[in-house]
Amino acid sequence: MDMPELESLMSRASDLTSKVDFWNSAVLWALLITALAASALVVSQRLAFVRAKQLADVQDKINNIKEANAKLVQERVETELAMQQQRAATAERSLLELQERVKLRHLSAEQRKKLIDFLNTPAAAAVAKGPIRVQSLLLDETAQPLALDIKEALAAAGWPSGEIGREMIPAGGRTHRSNSHVA
Repeated sequence: MDMPELESLMSRASDLTSKVDFWNSAVLWALLITALAASALVVSQRLAFVRAKQLADVQDKINNIKEANAKLVQERVETELAMQQQRAATAERSLLELQERVKLRHLSAEQRKKLIDFLNTPAAAAVAKGPIRVQSLLLDETAQPLALDIKEALAAAGWPSGEIGREMIPAGGRTHRSNSHVA
């Protein structure tokens, strides 16, 4: 082999060595960049998991607060409902009491019988049976049926009576009588 060829090959070997060194360096740099990218990926993934856990914790707290608030609202609604039911019951009781006070009054069958029996006793017979005037208060509509029951009981016992009169009590407390006298 001759010398120039040897020099040419040595030059070529030197050139190839530098190219191999370059590509080996490039591979090392690529590995280093890949390692850094992998490290960044691991760190990023870890931070993503940490933040996801923190987000889940915050959302749990939000849900717990919402549930607590919902329970408070429900308790308030239930309390208000109970108060409304109590008010309704009180109003119903008041209505029943009012209806009891303003209901039409009548003689019961037993009261009617006792009145007729009393009017037919010897003590009552000692009083001359004459016309009796039955009156009711003009402004008390509940008294009219009771006055009618009394008039009918008197008639059944033989005590005559005419029309039921209406009586009015003015503001001064004095009684003004309409339609004659009261027995």
